[in-house]
Amino acid sequence: MSLLPGYAAHADIELDGSGWQVGGVLMETTLDGVLGSWAGWSRWTGNASPTGPLMPGWVLPGEQLENQTVDQTVSLGVGAGLLDRRLGIGVSGAFQRVDSEFADVQRAFDLDATLGTRLGEAWVVSAAGRSLLPSGAQDAWGELGVWWDSGGPIGIGLDGTWKNTWFGFRAGAEARLGGELALRSGYALHEGEHLVGAGIGVMNESGRVDYGLQVVPTGPTAGAMVHTLGITLNLGLLK
Repeated sequence: MSLLPGYAAHADIELDGSGWQVGGVLMETTLDGVLGSWAGWSRWTGNASPTGPLMPGWVLPGEQLENQTVDQTVSLGVGAGLLDRRLGIGVSGAFQRVDSEFADVQRAFDLDATLGTRLGEAWVVSAAGRSLLPSGAQDAWGELGVWWDSGGPIGIGLDGTWKNTWFGFRAGAEARLGGELALRSGYALHEGEHLVGAGIGVMNESGRVDYGLQVVPTGPTAGAMVHTLGITLNLGLLK
């Protein structure tokens, strides 16, 4: 809830053409803080080999199959920043449709809830519950994050996730140069896979442009890269 009251639009595009997401946010001040609402739509494509019950019985030993998949999600959310924006709460709902060559069409509704608080002037702690509906597309999972930023040129974030039997971890740092340029680096452990990343952002009062690179350094997919371009436009302040 750190945006000024007004309208903003955002888009992320994976430069290999595998997916994109777009969204918008509306922020409005109240006597106690700020109220916000947002909407988004994403579309991602993939080609992972089918596993488990999706694997057909006629497959030859060692044969690799392709499973073209299109994943689309429409989401709506509301949130509030209270106590002079030192406490933030939010809830969002999503409808997901997955078209798969082997599993046909799957549809699901889901729900996320978030809570964040500012401790002093430098620390922000946040927690989230994801996929909370029993009928959701995946099992429920949790997330806990910490962000440190003393107002200087450096910000550092740590984030942990857990779901059933696996635990994930992310760490990142941002260095701001001159107020309009940011350099970023990060590391993630997700379902046993190591990921490293780097990025750059250019920003001013009208919006921002961000580029990110994610690389898999080890394992069967070592060397795989994902390039992402993000654009945010501040469309105007509310009167």
